[in-house]
Amino acid sequence: MRMRKKKHRELRLAACGGLILDMRRETLDFADIFGRRSGVCLEIGCGKGRFIAEAAARSPDISFLAVEKSADAVVAAAEIVRNRGLDNVRFLICDAALALGALPRGGVSRIYLNFSDPWPGGRHRTRRLTHECFLTAYRGILAPGGELHIKTDNEELYGFSQRELERCGCDIIQAGVIADPLGDPDNIYTEYEARFVEMGAQIRRIRARVR
Repeated sequence: MRMRKKKHRELRLAACGGLILDMRRETLDFADIFGRRSGVCLEIGCGKGRFIAEAAARSPDISFLAVEKSADAVVAAAEIVRNRGLDNVRFLICDAALALGALPRGGVSRIYLNFSDPWPGGRHRTRRLTHECFLTAYRGILAPGGELHIKTDNEELYGFSQRELERCGCDIIQAGVIADPLGDPDNIYTEYEARFVEMGAQIRRIRARVR
């Protein structure tokens, strides 16, 4: 679903100041960006930002980096973060592959993949964010013991992700249907998730440790 272009998008992004990182740097320096906070959690595909804002509010001592290729989505997400006064979140407006190439090795403690595009059809498998090529890239940026947290409403992508994780030597710690996604206090749900739960969709999650 294509997002409607936001009015005055560039002005609104500029008003969010230092929340939007400059991708012209070859490698991001987390110490320079976040200061002395421990760990960096990465969300790939943050949408309108409900998840990243709530996660950052619950863990103010942890840094959060949100990657999203849609500038219109980042407008909404950055404004939520700014209006909530959260200083532990930054955004990158770019494709996931480009972002992964700019992150320091071993600098990320956790990666969130919330409702990634399932890319149906065999010829698109390599574009899935749980394909082996992406799992290899995650291994490079994750710190020892780093984890992947995956949620999807797509049963086929769920099964594919489990198989790829196991094939690539990852340890699956948790996998299954979330019984009550909107009522589970440990589940921070996204805008997409809330809409599809109300339509009766099942939400599946995987938590895996990358060796």
